[in-house]
Amino acid sequence: MTDEKAASSLRAFLSRVLLTPLARAASADRPEMRAGLVGSQMVGLAVARYVVRLDPVASADPDDLAPAVGPTLDRYLTGPLD
Repeated sequence: MTDEKAASSLRAFLSRVLLTPLARAASADRPEMRAGLVGSQMVGLAVARYVVRLDPVASADPDDLAPAVGPTLDRYLTGPLD
């Protein structure tokens, strides 16, 4: 995360290959913003879980995290942004 070349590559991959196409498929308006919001949620979750190892998030079962995080991702992808 501190190496700019690696961060740039990850940012480009997440945006171009994964998140923006997902946001475009889910909603017609502001796909880049929606992709950024989903990315920020997922990167934050990954950092909390695997880098900082913030419990109880780090030790939670994925089946317990999914219903907690899923509605936020769904809102980012399909809900109003105002």
